[in-house]
Amino acid sequence: MLIVLHILLIVLTAIGTASAVALNWGPLRRPFGTVLVASLPILALGVLSALLLSAKGAPMVEWVLPLLALLIAGLCCRSDKVFKALRWGLTGIAVLLWLNFGLLVGGGGGYTAKPDHTRQFATMIQSSEINAAGEAMRAKLPPDATYPAGPVGAILDDSRFDAVDALAVRSEWHTPLTRLYREVHARAPLWYPGGEIASASQKLEARTR
Repeated sequence: MLIVLHILLIVLTAIGTASAVALNWGPLRRPFGTVLVASLPILALGVLSALLLSAKGAPMVEWVLPLLALLIAGLCCRSDKVFKALRWGLTGIAVLLWLNFGLLVGGGGGYTAKPDHTRQFATMIQSSEINAAGEAMRAKLPPDATYPAGPVGAILDDSRFDAVDALAVRSEWHTPLTRLYREVHARAPLWYPGGEIASASQKLEARTR
């Protein structure tokens, strides 16, 4: 499961770096320029993240955490061998997290890092579907015809208008750590409020409960 992998990689970054630094704590003998050069690949991921124009958000924790871990290791780890291992390990983890983020939010993984934007976009799509159903009613039925409250699909005898898309965005236990919110998709029955077609067809609603 992609989200489990994501959480494990984040936890591994934090715990692995802390353990390695704690076991090799010592006076700094490493030029700071060496540490900066080692961090360049991760910084490149940060630049790419800033250039992404994703409606569901761009990676942040995915490159910032490995970058901070690498800088801390570079400043506090006395062993060059351990630092070298951390350098390549953290770079690899940053790349995996960056790619996995893309799969989670853009590859059908069912997550978003921009819950408010995602809700607004879903509401816009739902409103478009509701308006299309209202137009179909006005085109097919006499404007002065009166119908009781009920499902739009049944009134039009067209299953395409039985329901519209509904989306809920929910915080999960890992959200404070990952910034990722679960998208829950469903189909909400499309309801006619009753009355004359001319006016009531403009008051259709999606029943989400």
